[in-house]
Amino acid sequence: ALASNAVAFAPAGADRDAIIQAIGRGIGRTAAHELAHQVLGAMDIHSTRDRRSYEYPDVRPEHFYGPLHWTVAEAPMHARLGRC
Repeated sequence: ALASNAVAFAPAGADRDAIIQAIGRGIGRTAAHELAHQVLGAMDIHSTRDRRSYEYPDVRPEHFYGPLHWTVAEAPMHARLGRC
């Protein structure tokens, strides 16, 4: 499903290499989002205010292309795991 979405959301003119990178990026970002659920337990980390956040609940073009950042889960994750 993630590979199909990376292809579907590819910007016009994206070449094969860009799409392959987007597939890997999407898999990694999905894993990070789901790991945050595991680490933070019952906390609702979903935030629909920022499409460029890891906490956004839906797959969208930004999930594969361009930078993402943490929002509502960042501070609780640092409190639980410490800073790198």
